[in-house]
Amino acid sequence: MIKPQLIVLAGLSFIVVGCSSHQAQQMGMQGSSVKIIFPIRPAIAKIINPEKKISTPLTQSLNILLAEDSPTNQLVAKLMLERRGHSVTITNHGEEAVLKLLQCHKSFDLVLMDISMPVLDGLEATKHIRKLNISIPIVALTANAMQSDQFLYHQAGMDGFLAKPIQPEELDLLLEKYQSLKTIDNIISP
Repeated sequence: MIKPQLIVLAGLSFIVVGCSSHQAQQMGMQGSSVKIIFPIRPAIAKIINPEKKISTPLTQSLNILLAEDSPTNQLVAKLMLERRGHSVTITNHGEEAVLKLLQCHKSFDLVLMDISMPVLDGLEATKHIRKLNISIPIVALTANAMQSDQFLYHQAGMDGFLAKPIQPEELDLLLEKYQSLKTIDNIISP
């Protein structure tokens, strides 16, 4: 019998089912090896042994830098994040975000960066941040979520994107990912 495995990677859980061609022959079948991967939600932060699973809720609060020029979008995003238990610092454009990160980048866990802003847009701000060797996760906050746009964000040094208007389910998935990374960082380097 083929036994499924539970794998957790960066806070995202997957079930892997498959067998090698050798295992197939032992079961009286012929063919090639097959592996199927199913993503699972909700995420489990840490698993020590598949038979003895230990689940840690992802309740780690994040310190988030929000770079957004629209006061309305600032208010909506801040309320959504604070209701989920996170701290939010707002900057009004990319230049302010770069300056804030120069002052205290280690005090933030995540940057939500609007793409279209005055003074310095999100792509250019991200390029400046990466040139300064600041390795904080930066997520594009934009209405432009086409595949070609996502490629540009990645090329600029961004780690992901969140489409506007912000959907609660998508925000929760994004936050779970970075909460789990923070949890792993805290386990590795207490």
